[in-house]
Amino acid sequence: MYSQPVSKSITSRRDKDMSYMFGPHHESGTTIYFGGDGRESTVDSSKIPVSTCNPPTWLVADWILARNRGEPLSENAEQHCSSISHPALLWLVEFLHS
Repeated sequence: MYSQPVSKSITSRRDKDMSYMFGPHHESGTTIYFGGDGRESTVDSSKIPVSTCNPPTWLVADWILARNRGEPLSENAEQHCSSISHPALLWLVEFLHS
Protein backbone atom coordinates (compact mmCIF):
# COMPACT_ATOMS: atom_id res chain seq x y z
CA MET A 1 0.00 0.00 0.00
CA TYR A 2 2.84 2.40 0.83
CA SER A 3 5.33 0.95 -1.62
CA GLN A 4 6.45 1.03 -5.23
CA PRO A 5 8.68 -1.04 -7.54
CA VAL A 6 12.40 -0.65 -6.79
CA SER A 7 13.80 2.40 -8.51
CA LYS A 8 16.71 3.94 -6.54
CA SER A 9 19.32 3.27 -3.90
CA ILE A 10 18.13 1.35 -0.88
CA THR A 11 19.14 2.37 2.66
CA SER A 12 17.70 -0.70 4.42
CA ARG A 13 16.85 -4.26 3.35
CA ARG A 14 14.18 -6.64 4.66
CA ASP A 15 14.93 -9.59 2.38
CA LYS A 16 12.16 -11.92 3.57
CA ASP A 17 9.48 -9.35 4.47
CA MET A 18 6.60 -8.09 2.34
CA SER A 19 5.99 -4.40 1.60
CA TYR A 20 2.57 -4.46 3.27
CA MET A 21 4.48 -4.76 6.57
CA PHE A 22 5.72 -1.16 6.21
CA GLY A 23 4.11 1.27 8.61
CA PRO A 24 4.53 3.99 11.19
CA HIS A 25 6.68 1.67 13.32
CA HIS A 26 9.57 1.94 10.82
CA GLU A 27 12.26 4.61 10.99
CA SER A 28 11.40 7.83 9.14
CA GLY A 29 13.47 9.00 6.20
CA THR A 30 14.76 5.61 5.05
CA THR A 31 14.10 3.69 1.88
CA ILE A 32 13.42 0.06 2.75
CA TYR A 33 13.63 -2.78 0.22
CA PHE A 34 11.21 -5.65 0.88
CA GLY A 35 12.55 -8.81 -0.78
CA GLY A 36 9.33 -10.80 -0.31
CA ASP A 37 7.64 -8.92 -3.14
CA GLY A 38 10.56 -6.92 -4.60
CA ARG A 39 9.17 -3.51 -3.65
CA GLU A 40 10.52 -0.53 -1.76
CA SER A 41 8.99 2.05 0.55
CA THR A 42 9.83 5.71 0.16
CA VAL A 43 6.96 7.19 2.16
CA ASP A 44 7.88 9.11 5.32
CA SER A 45 6.67 6.66 7.96
CA SER A 46 5.94 9.49 10.41
CA LYS A 47 3.15 10.66 8.05
CA ILE A 48 1.32 7.29 8.09
CA PRO A 49 -1.68 7.35 10.43
CA VAL A 50 -1.31 5.20 13.52
CA SER A 51 -4.24 2.91 14.29
CA THR A 52 -5.84 3.67 17.63
CA CYS A 53 -8.20 0.70 17.73
CA ASN A 54 -7.56 -2.27 20.00
CA PRO A 55 -5.22 -4.87 18.51
CA PRO A 56 -6.57 -8.37 17.83
CA THR A 57 -6.51 -10.79 20.76
CA TRP A 58 -4.00 -13.09 19.04
CA LEU A 59 -1.53 -10.21 18.74
CA VAL A 60 -1.81 -9.32 22.43
CA ALA A 61 -1.29 -13.02 23.22
CA ASP A 62 1.90 -12.96 21.12
CA TRP A 63 3.08 -9.89 23.03
CA ILE A 64 2.35 -11.60 26.35
CA LEU A 65 4.36 -14.65 25.29
CA ALA A 66 7.22 -12.44 24.04
CA ARG A 67 7.27 -10.51 27.32
CA ASN A 68 7.32 -13.82 29.20
CA ARG A 69 10.41 -14.85 27.16
CA GLY A 70 12.10 -11.59 28.15
CA GLU A 71 11.89 -9.95 24.73
CA PRO A 72 11.62 -6.15 24.65
CA LEU A 73 8.19 -4.74 23.73
CA SER A 74 7.12 -1.38 22.40
CA GLU A 75 5.41 1.07 24.73
CA ASN A 76 2.12 0.37 22.94
CA ALA A 77 2.49 -3.40 23.37
CA GLU A 78 3.34 -2.99 27.06
CA GLN A 79 0.25 -0.85 27.55
CA HIS A 80 -2.01 -3.50 25.98
CA CYS A 81 -0.37 -6.28 28.01
CA SER A 82 -0.96 -4.34 31.21
CA SER A 83 -4.66 -3.70 30.62
CA ILE A 84 -6.04 -7.15 29.83
CA SER A 85 -9.76 -7.82 30.06
CA HIS A 86 -10.32 -10.64 27.54
CA PRO A 87 -10.97 -13.97 29.37
CA ALA A 88 -8.60 -15.95 27.13
CA LEU A 89 -5.80 -13.48 27.75
CA LEU A 90 -6.45 -13.50 31.48
CA TRP A 91 -6.18 -17.29 31.38
CA LEU A 92 -2.88 -17.06 29.47
CA VAL A 93 -1.37 -14.64 31.99
CA GLU A 94 -2.49 -16.81 34.90
CA PHE A 95 -1.10 -19.94 33.21
CA LEU A 96 2.28 -18.30 32.61
CA HIS A 97 2.55 -17.14 36.22
CA SER A 98 1.56 -20.46 37.78
